[in-house]
Parts: sequence; structure tokens; C-alpha cells
Amino acid sequence: MEGQQVRKHGNTGERIKNCIINILNEYLNSCDDKEVELTVRESFNSDVMPKCVEEWVNHVMETTSKNGKNPRQMLAKLLITLVNKNLLQRTQCLSGLGSFLQMATDLTCDIPKIWDYLGEIVGPLLQDAVFPMEFLEYTANYISSGKPSQDVGLYVEAVLKVLSAAVGSEQAGEMWKEGQLTWDKFLPSVDINSFVKDHKLQFTMNAVKSEDIGDILKHHLQDSKPNDNKRIMDAINDYLKDTTGEPDNIFIRTLTTAVAESTLKGIADQPNNCTLDLVAMPERAVILKRILDAKIDRETQALYALQALIHKLEHPNKLLHQIFECLYQSDVISYEGFEQWEKSKDPAEQEGKGVAIKSTTQFFIWLREADLDEET
Repeated sequence: MEGQQVRKHGNTGERIKNCIINILNEYLNSCDDKEVELTVRESFNSDVMPKCVEEWVNHVMETTSKNGKNPRQMLAKLLITLVNKNLLQRTQCLSGLGSFLQMATDLTCDIPKIWDYLGEIVGPLLQDAVFPMEFLEYTANYISSGKPSQDVGLYVEAVLKVLSAAVGSEQAGEMWKEGQLTWDKFLPSVDINSFVKDHKLQFTMNAVKSEDIGDILKHHLQDSKPNDNKRIMDAINDYLKDTTGEPDNIFIRTLTTAVAESTLKGIADQPNNCTLDLVAMPERAVILKRILDAKIDRETQALYALQALIHKLEHPNKLLHQIFECLYQSDVISYEGFEQWEKSKDPAEQEGKGVAIKSTTQFFIWLREADLDEET
């Protein structure tokens, strides 16, 4: 193997570099963790590993995706594997990545998306928790000589974008807080507020948590008449303004549950025998209509929330059928949204799904007949 020859003969830096790149290319093609582990173990002494990281990062900057696999995400997976197998120390990874980051600002003209690309590598390292959130600060210190700057901010933003897409903005905000990270470590103070707002990073600013907004919504729903939704909408707008600006899945489920519970008669005393308030539900449904915004994926999340609520209530007779019918007739959830929920095989959403499907059989028969009538 070429790697073995490199170590055996102590060959030139160019030969070592070629061996390093060849190992990465083979991994990008095969995605074989065991093979790459064996190859790295046989090919390199520990002191070569920082150089490996630097060359690998440099190589994937403009490597195109193959077979639908992002090379930078694959590199992140490789680094995690090597750390877990004790073939790469975290300090070595920091050293190698840092060597590249020192040059990153000078490379922005040749690689305009360099910060996004770096985010695709570093984001998964933090998501997997193999590296602590402080790693973000350690790596950022290699940019702009460790001084706060726009380039540092763009690097941090790119990492957070990948991280929040994977774990949700709320969890990313919690990780940011636990890592004791603050924007003044990365950006000049005068730029922080506008940068955070422009890049929708409000979740890093100690915003209200989803469970807190759930309590706030329930309070407003209890203290207002069904046709008075102003304070509720104000609370929703404030929450979204202070977080991502767009409702995430957790928020959609929290809101849907709160709205549904507020329209159930007897939920406090006899939860498994509660009934739907057929007057209140259409009036409260306008809240959901605005937030779901005719987006199929959001509608499906709302239906998952209703499925979970009805399961918790032990499936009161015909309740889910009535809620579904009301939401459809109020134009809150579309035919496509119901269909996507019905056909979903997501393993994480199967609790109570079978009973929910059975209890809404007549609704779906009616729904399909109504859809056919509209087509004709």
C-alpha cells in the first residue's frame, strides 16, 4: 500500500501529500469506515495527522458531490470516525483545521462559498457531540488573527446554519448557551445586532424556549374568547421575531396542541371523554391557518401533534375525526397535507398512528369523495 511505503521510506512531502489525498478520495468513493481506519492506521504516524486534516479540508473545498454525497459532510464523518477510533486527537484536528482557517480569508476570492463549505465540515462535528461547542470558538480564533471580524462572523453563521438545520434552532441555541458563546467573541460590538437579525440567528440571543411559549399561548387561550386572537397572535409574532423568524417543527406542534386543547370540553375533568367545541375550533383555527401558511410539511407536523394529543387522551370517540373535518373545512389543512400524514412511515411518528388511522377511516372516505367532486 502506498501509505505504508511513505512511512517506511520517509519520502518527500509531495509523496506524503499524494498519499493523504488518495486515502480521502478512496473514502469518498467507498464510504467504508473500516477500510479507512485500517489504511490510516497502517499509513501514518500520529504526528502526521494534523497535516492530514489540513490537506483533506483543502481538498474538499471545491470537490463536487458524487452519487449525491457531499464531500465536506463525508469528511466530517471521517474525522468523527478517526476521533472515535483514537486515530485522531481533537487537538490534532484543531491544529490541522486551524492551519487552513489561517488562509481562509485570502481564499474567499477564489472560493466564494468557503465559509459555507467550512460550515458543512464543522457543523456535523458539533452536532455529533464528539467536539464541544467551545471548538467553534477555538477554530474561529485562527481567522483574522483571533480578532472579531465579519469573516469570523460569516464562519460562525455558516456552522450554526448547518447545526440548527440538523438539531433545530432551539437546541442549537441551548448548545450555544452551554458553550458560553457570545457574539462579541466573533463580531465587532457595533455589528452584532444587525448581523444576528440579517442572518436569522436570534436563537443565539437567549430567546424564549418553545416550552415557555407553550405556557404563554395556553394562558392567552384560556383568558380570551375564541373569536379574540389578537394577544395570541402578538405573542406568536414576538416569539418568531426573537427566534428564527419562521416557525420550526417544535413550535408548530406546540401551537397546534395548545389550540386544540383550548377547544376541548371536559379535558380537565374527563380527558378520555372530552368533546370538541364545534364553535370555538373554527374560530381558533385561524391561528393555525396563518402559521401553517398552506405549506404541506407544516400541515403534516400539525397532524403529528394532533395524533400525539389524541393518543395521550386515550382516543376519545370520534374526536380526531371531528377535528380533522373542522380543519379541512376551515381551509387550515389541505387534502395533500392529510394524505402526507396518512401515508407517512416515519418510525418516530408511529405511536398511536394505527388507532388514529382507524378512527378517521370515514373521514378519509369522505375526503376523497369530496376531492373527486371538486375535480368533476
